[in-house]
Amino acid sequence: MRFHHNSLSIPLSERLRRNLEEYRGRKVALGIRPENIYERRSIGSLDEAAPVTARVEVIEPMGAETYLYLTTGETSIVARLESHVKADLDQHIELLFEMGRSHFFDQQTGRRIV
Repeated sequence: MRFHHNSLSIPLSERLRRNLEEYRGRKVALGIRPENIYERRSIGSLDEAAPVTARVEVIEPMGAETYLYLTTGETSIVARLESHVKADLDQHIELLFEMGRSHFFDQQTGRRIV
């Protein structure tokens, strides 16, 4: 099972599949905090990591960290990365979503599922 939104497609772990099974075929929203998104080369391994390739739209240096505003297809993403991670505008970079810290919501009720 995968989570699909526009052109974004994310593999789900067995744990997430079990928790989302009753929502198969229904609309759900994925929430993941910017600090739970990593540049693939800057991180070792993560439990329940999901790879995503996105294009850098805006770079916002903030001292010890940098916010990247990215897109993949029609989906917008904000990542909070350590300042040593370098990116260029319009560059495609590989990200890892820490899916163990993700949240899913029922789009009809707004209630948190996972």
